[in-house]
Amino acid sequence: MRRALLAGRGRAWGPLLLAVCGLGFLGLIGACLVFARRFAGLRQRGWTVYSAATGVLFFAAFFGIAAGSNQSGPGLAVVLPAFTAAVVLGWVWVSALAARLLAEASAPIAL
Repeated sequence: MRRALLAGRGRAWGPLLLAVCGLGFLGLIGACLVFARRFAGLRQRGWTVYSAATGVLFFAAFFGIAAGSNQSGPGLAVVLPAFTAAVVLGWVWVSALAARLLAEASAPIAL
């Protein structure tokens, strides 16, 4: 990773891209944990576990890709698929949460 940022075309925008992506990933992790707490308060165990697990797994994969991106071979062969799976898991969580919130918003209100 350091070699990619030291020279060449990505020298100017590479660090900025990493910072913005890092903030977005940390925001997703935070959102997962905040919603896990919300669902725990609502006593919805499935959503609590799913949200917390998504946040923790995404954090682990993000840390793994940040720490192991300089590697090649077996280390990268483990880290890259784990990070890819975490990104897919994160997007599935966002989509499921959006569908749930939309369904709650469109439900008739009982007076």
